[in-house]
Amino acid sequence: MFDFSQTFQDKIHQPFVWEGDKDICAVLVHGFPGTPSEMRPVAEVLHEQGWTVHGLLLPGFGIEINSLADKTYTDWLSAILNVINKYSQQYQHVILVGLSMGGALSIQASTSTHLSSLLLLAPFWKVEHILWSMLPALRLIIPNFKPFTLIKPDWQDTDFRNTLSEWLPDTDLDNPDVQAQITQFAIPTGMINQVRIAGNHARQSVPHIKVPTTVIQGRQDELVKPDLTQILVQQMSTDVNYIVVDGDHNLTDTQKPHWDKVKAHIQQYALQFESNNR
Repeated sequence: MFDFSQTFQDKIHQPFVWEGDKDICAVLVHGFPGTPSEMRPVAEVLHEQGWTVHGLLLPGFGIEINSLADKTYTDWLSAILNVINKYSQQYQHVILVGLSMGGALSIQASTSTHLSSLLLLAPFWKVEHILWSMLPALRLIIPNFKPFTLIKPDWQDTDFRNTLSEWLPDTDLDNPDVQAQITQFAIPTGMINQVRIAGNHARQSVPHIKVPTTVIQGRQDELVKPDLTQILVQQMSTDVNYIVVDGDHNLTDTQKPHWDKVKAHIQQYALQFESNNR
């Protein structure tokens, strides 16, 4: 079987801290099954503003991917709270930035620690599918599922092969034994259930957010759909700025056409925050 941790050896997947010259620190939380690499574009924008930025690696992700099945929602939330509490002792303002599942965790974290602001990018809280609500029971009946037996991989499809090559560099995708191993790759159902729990806690915590919040949502997002994000926004009792851009779920992908608009909104967010806190 593959050691999928080999995919995350590059330093872009590692946690990072870039110190700024202002009394503001932004903690950035990636999504599932991401790494700090997907938060680097946001970090660059905020760091150019003079902010200190910390790209957090959640427990069980990146080079720790082989241990992900042993991690829980509580592990992820505790990691975020520990970092926030540390920076709260060092900076006047601590900002929490969360993408997708990282957004769900950031919502929950914001209600139990001291923050100055919250920036959410396509915040996840549920999947609109009957099996999603059945996960607590399914994890007992079907402990593991094999995504590639559902997708039925086309080994001749260029896009599919390119995606796998990014995850599994230097792998012979034409080798029948390799193809068989990839097809049999299994994900613990209990692990996906932890994502569901994170989403549920986010939904329950939204009315208790006490800090100004900005939400950026992609209009064409098929994973975190705009109507679901609107439900979250409507439940917020704090000051909220809800921004919709023409884009998909990968809001921080600098190769996508929507990135320039997302970047501009993040820059405006940072400038507005500083203006409001002089």
